[in-house]
Amino acid sequence: LGLAAAVEAMSEQPLARAIVAAAKADSVTIFPCLDFASQPGRGVTGTVRKRAMWLGSPRAAVEAGVPAEIVQRLTEDFAAAGETPVLVTQDGQYAGAFGLFDSPRKTSAEAITTLKGLGLSAEILSGDHPGAVAAIAADLGLESFHGQLLPEQKAERIIEMTQAGHMVAMVGDGVNDAPGLAAATVGIAMGGGADVAIEAADCALLVDDPRRIVSLIQLARKTRGTIRGNLLWAFSYNVLALPVAAGALAPWTSWSLPASWAAGAMAASSVIVVSNSLRLHRTKL
Repeated sequence: LGLAAAVEAMSEQPLARAIVAAAKADSVTIFPCLDFASQPGRGVTGTVRKRAMWLGSPRAAVEAGVPAEIVQRLTEDFAAAGETPVLVTQDGQYAGAFGLFDSPRKTSAEAITTLKGLGLSAEILSGDHPGAVAAIAADLGLESFHGQLLPEQKAERIIEMTQAGHMVAMVGDGVNDAPGLAAATVGIAMGGGADVAIEAADCALLVDDPRRIVSLIQLARKTRGTIRGNLLWAFSYNVLALPVAAGALAPWTSWSLPASWAAGAMAASSVIVVSNSLRLHRTKL
């Protein structure tokens, strides 16, 4: 646990933090790690106390030197418990495994129910074992989910949906989510996520609360409605006012619009547009 935590302490991946937290909870010494390297979707490597350590997914474990029969047995055992296995090698030899699982945030189910009420559908794209992902999906009331995806496969799934004509919002917080966040119509990074995820996203939530996704979408819809209202007002005003200001009525009447009136009307139009926009402050989220 100490050797594994030493390597994972260098990683920003959420499951890596769990291993570090477990080591600290058991008062296990976490030694310095040298030569740390990350292979997104596959694993991490590092040198701890002159030992070459590797931690990663079952898919990449065989390449890292773990016998295939061990990988298969562990995968089946952890899947039966709804957990994702993380295998460990030391100096190229299999050393152990951790069974990890994601607990849904307390507000996740509420957020997903509300999103469905807004006319949106949701699905999970995860690099975790399909058995673990299925357990999470069941807890959240989701029928659509995909497990054991590499980062590029998450992005491919999103591109597939956008090419089918869907507007896709991707919510993520890890290094492995960055390609998907970049490929989505809108990428939303959770607060406290990895720096690369925040860089790849279009916006970031400052609080780790999925209900803020609902607030973001509600505010975006209100903003879009305000923009449309402002454009309608501005175009209608200009279509009517510009010909009058240019003297369109002069051939039939002796009256022409004074320049001061035209300037005042234009200023009033701007005030109306700004005032309409300021109404967003009263939006209830």
